[in-house]
Parts: sequence; C-alpha cells; structure tokens
Amino acid sequence: MTFGLGPALALLAGIESAPPIDSVRVEADAPAWMVRPLDSLRGSPLSETVVRRALDESVLRAESRGFLLARASADSLDGAGTLHLGIQAGRRFVWGGVRDRGTSRLRPGVLQRLSRIGSGIDADPRGMESTRRRILASGYVEEASEATIAQIPRTSAVRMVVDLRDLPSSFIEGAGGWSQGEDATGAVEVHLADIAGSARDLSFGISQGGASLRARGTWKEPWIGPLDVAAIGHGELDQDSLSRRWTVSCDLEWSLADGLAELRTGIATTRSAEVPPGDTLFGAEVVEWSSRLGGSWKSAPPQPWPVHENKADFGLEAGLLDSDTGQTGRVRLSAEAHLARSMGPAVVRVGARGRGVWPLDRSVGASESRAIGGIQSWRGWPEGSPRTPSWLQGIGEIGIGSPKSGGVGAFFEPGTMARRNPDLNWSAIEAWSAGTFATLLLPRWQLDLVVSVRDDTPRWNEALFSARALNRF
Repeated sequence: MTFGLGPALALLAGIESAPPIDSVRVEADAPAWMVRPLDSLRGSPLSETVVRRALDESVLRAESRGFLLARASADSLDGAGTLHLGIQAGRRFVWGGVRDRGTSRLRPGVLQRLSRIGSGIDADPRGMESTRRRILASGYVEEASEATIAQIPRTSAVRMVVDLRDLPSSFIEGAGGWSQGEDATGAVEVHLADIAGSARDLSFGISQGGASLRARGTWKEPWIGPLDVAAIGHGELDQDSLSRRWTVSCDLEWSLADGLAELRTGIATTRSAEVPPGDTLFGAEVVEWSSRLGGSWKSAPPQPWPVHENKADFGLEAGLLDSDTGQTGRVRLSAEAHLARSMGPAVVRVGARGRGVWPLDRSVGASESRAIGGIQSWRGWPEGSPRTPSWLQGIGEIGIGSPKSGGVGAFFEPGTMARRNPDLNWSAIEAWSAGTFATLLLPRWQLDLVVSVRDDTPRWNEALFSARALNRF
C-alpha cells in the first residue's frame, strides 16, 4: 500500500530546472532490497517524477514480499544537494485465504480452491487480479464490488475479501425445428452448474432428428483430491435406423491462464453396430478403445449477445477398433474458432468449425457419422441432420442489438461435407445455409428464432423455422 511520499516532493514540484541529485541518504534502517531502487537516484535529475518513481518501486518491492504497511518518503533536501529519504518496511503479512462477504452460494472451501491462494505465502496484492479472474472465469458468480484486503485479528495473516453474487449459470433449454414436407425435430438439454455450491456440474439431454436419436450425460468433479485437476465422466447413445453407438469416456482437465484456457486428456470406449448395405438386421458389434487430447481457450465467459469474444477449441482422438474382421486404427480431429467484434451498433462474428476422420474410406461406417444440423450448429438444417463423418464449415454473421435486450441479424454458413457414394466410399460435396435470426433477452430467459434455407431447399416456402428457449436459474 503506497502512502504519502513526504514534504520534500512539494518542494521539488516548484523547481523549474532539474539539476542532478548529488547524494541520497536513507534516514531509517530498511532491508537492502527495499533501498536498492533508491540508489538509482544518484546522478538522476532532481524532479518530482523521478523521485516518486523510485519511491513507488521501493514500496512495490516490499508489498510483493508481504510487507503491506511499507512506507517510503522524501523527507527533506539540504543545501548540499543531499536528498533525505525515510524508509520503513513494517510488518510482514501472509495470505490466510479468501472470504466472500456477498451472497454467493459457493462454499468457503470451494472458493479457496477456485482462488488458488495458498495459505502462508507472502501476501502480494498484485496476485489479487489473477485470483479475481480465476473466480469469475468459472461462470458461477459476478462481482458486486471490488476486492479488498482485511487482516485476520491477532495474526500476521490477511484475507482477500470479495463481494460476489451468483449468476444464473444453470439452465433448461428446449429447441425445435419445422419445415414443410419434413418431420419436426427437437432437443432438450438440462445443465445444473455449481450444485449446492460445490463447483460440480451435471448435464444431460436428448435430441431427435428425423429417424435419429441421441442421448447424453456429463458429470464434472472439479478436483481430484489435493490436485487442481477436474475429472469429467461422459456417456452417449447415438442411433438411427442404420446404426447405433454407445460411448463412455473419462477425461482429466487442467485449468490454465487464470481459468480462460483448459487442457484435457482422457480415454474412451465405444461399442457400435450397423446394418450392412442390402440387409435389414444389425451386423457384428465393433469395440473401440481410444485415447484423446483436447484444449480450449476463451477471452471471457460466454455471453448471450457477445460484443467482444474470442474462443477456440480443438480435439484429437486415436482409437483401435476390434471387430470380427480384425483390428483397424482410426484418428479423429476436430477444431472450432470464433471471433466477435463490435462495430458501432453492430456485432460482426466470423468463425469456422470442422471434423475429420483418417483414413476416410469404405471402412468408415454409418456409426462414425455425426449430426451437424441444429439451431446452435449448422442452422440451415433441422436438428439432428445431416449426418456425416467429416465436414468443414465457415460462419459469417452480422447482428444489431445489445447485450441487455438481444437483437436481430443475418448469417451465411458455407461448407463442405463427406457424402457416401454407391461404392461405399466417401466424397466431398459443397453445401451452404443462410438466413435471419432474432434473439430476445428477458430476465432469466433467452429466446432465439431462426428462419433459414440451404442449398438443397426445394422451394422458398419450405424454409426451415427453428426456435429455442433457454431458462437460466
């Protein structure tokens, strides 16, 4: 904490020229590391700016070592040109944790783990900003006022005191689409965040697209014992009239860059079966074991109507498949990147996402395909379609609105996807979707409406109408 820097500075402020400082004298005993920045004043111009900079540096060195009551002042300037300085390190403090004086439901132990402030280390105020970013990056809370430092009575320890209130980070989401001449499609997703203030998350959902059905569930354990590593368990069922697939996986996740980046690694096992071409019954089951690596980065927690946002995600998976015809290997790569920028009242968003499978040949069956349509994905296609093992999609979007009320906009999504040939091999075909959208933000509610067409829309009156409602609590 930098205090008043002494009466000599007022005297220096009135000096028009800046002669060099002949010598410096420290009037009180002080640690050598606190005095060292002041040695640079010898021979420097005699000005308020130069002296204040050196005194500030001396105090900052003390604060970084936990001496929060350190003082440095320019006391006097004598006729011989000697600058007399007063330096006091004071009492040393250590961190004693983090305390919330607000209304957050985060448990004290959970807040301590999120903050990563270790008890007993030097109380450096400069580390408070990183701690603050880590807590807010969780997406569970927001700040009601600035963080402060408070001494724990009758100790040499201090706490970082934060004023937090809960964000509506849990949600129930419903989405659906309808187009003339096609079946209605839909999805339901439930996400329970920070369950009972424990930083544990649970998500589960189901989606229906044409003849396809997908169900999934995810549990996140925020820490494994004393390690700052999260464990994520995931289960998924994906099936239609030609294939069915069950996957169970477990990932370990490290939080980096003050909570804005994540690194993941894990293993998965999958069982799948398909209906062979020309047959009506499911064939032999294929068993797969795979290992994977992934990572993501975001500039801030996601917003319903972002005005400035960067995010990226990648995943790499290598698997060994065992079937009645022998063993084969497969590699899967996925990537996604988005950038949103405000340009006056408008927000421009560009991005890309894609997935690739290697080798992409006739051994890649229908169970490898993924549905990429839906209101949050390739919006020109209904939820759960089309299904393909490999695709690349670009996104261009412009909207006019505000983060408080939402807005309207238009989008264009060109891309390419793999399509099965009669000889069971795959070839790339071009595709695109385009349309308009509206987002309405209400207290705890978000409503999205999309009207879109795609390159294979037979007639304009068969455009796809999609709606999404999300309730945050």
